[in-house]
Amino acid sequence: MHVLELLERDREFRWTVAGYIGISEVLKRLDELIEEERNLRDEQRDLREEQTKTWWRLKPSEESTLRFGKKSGGLGGAEKPQRGAGKNLEGGSRLLDSFSKRVSRKYDVVGLA
Repeated sequence: MHVLELLERDREFRWTVAGYIGISEVLKRLDELIEEERNLRDEQRDLREEQTKTWWRLKPSEESTLRFGKKSGGLGGAEKPQRGAGKNLEGGSRLLDSFSKRVSRKYDVVGLA
């Protein structure tokens, strides 16, 4: 008998072959997934190693920046006056506007405007 005849006549044989073909396909796909997972793990390991190398290259620069900041007192508190300068400018601007309005009113009263 040929296999094709068996597939036509024997229902149990047909299910056995179908199951075997299906299991073979599943196993093949599992092998592909396992290989892809290995590749991803290798890539992740390589990225982690590169990140560690980059960190070690940058660490001395960061440490020297921190040491410089401690020795020189950082910005010496310069960042705080800069923030305060904006507020002072706003306040000065309001005072100037107020003064200009008062002067304008006085000139209007005197008739010089």
